[in-house]
Amino acid sequence: MNTPQPSATAIIMAFHRALEMLFPEAERVCRDPLAVKFLPPDWAGVLEDRDRLTALMGEKAQQFPGVNGAIVSRVRFIDDVVKQALSDGMRQLVIIGAGYDSRAYRMDGIGGRVTVFELDDPATQQDKRGKLEAAIGAPLDHVRYIAMDVGRDSIKERLADNGYDADKKSLFILEGLVPYISAEALAGLLGFIAAGRRHAVVFDYLPPSVVDGTCRWVEGRNMHREVLSHGEAFRLGFSHDELDRLLRDRGFDVVENVNAPDLKTRYFHGASARRPVTPVFWFAHAVASGST
Repeated sequence: MNTPQPSATAIIMAFHRALEMLFPEAERVCRDPLAVKFLPPDWAGVLEDRDRLTALMGEKAQQFPGVNGAIVSRVRFIDDVVKQALSDGMRQLVIIGAGYDSRAYRMDGIGGRVTVFELDDPATQQDKRGKLEAAIGAPLDHVRYIAMDVGRDSIKERLADNGYDADKKSLFILEGLVPYISAEALAGLLGFIAAGRRHAVVFDYLPPSVVDGTCRWVEGRNMHREVLSHGEAFRLGFSHDELDRLLRDRGFDVVENVNAPDLKTRYFHGASARRPVTPVFWFAHAVASGST
């Protein structure tokens, strides 16, 4: 029987964030000094070898043009939503499919004020916790780890078992999650979040053509194949208008529903303004109707 392994796509996302830290500070779209700590040794070694890194990035730029730009835009977009939620009095941060998300450890204003719930598969979570302990020492009191099958287990029950309070103002992060779950799972999750009335959600999504492999952009078709090669699969995609309707039908007011390239003027400055950003990524931020 094969031993469960950490999510390959979660490692790839950590690599993108670690790569961003090699840019001059003024040109970085996002900042994650912990990302490199989560990488397997061979991945981290690529970042330290200029020749290997240059060759790899040249190859990936041909296969996935603009994907790196969209991924770091996603990180920054969600970081900004978290900062705004902190200003608005957020008391709980729920990260579903957390992977190697480091916001609980790197963002100011969370420790001591906000309880963070990280939900993910046991193998990825165990690997992350071990690497975090090596990087920062003892576990942080404000973070609660919930090992589970996000697509199948009851998120409501698992959160309740771990001290979640539905009456506290909360933000739910679904970064890189929506394309991998069923429509039924997403509908149930959005219904649970909207029922809180003091809750908000932020996530990214892909168009149906990326999910089914028919995308007109080469990066979308290659993303479809790449995910399959790692033993995973896209399951769920939306157009902009479909996603807008879903959120409103589920009891949300849409704050933003934006295509990744539309964020270039917001996040890419100086030399970074020349970096491509693929249009296959979309980002959404919504608050439960009647939230205060």
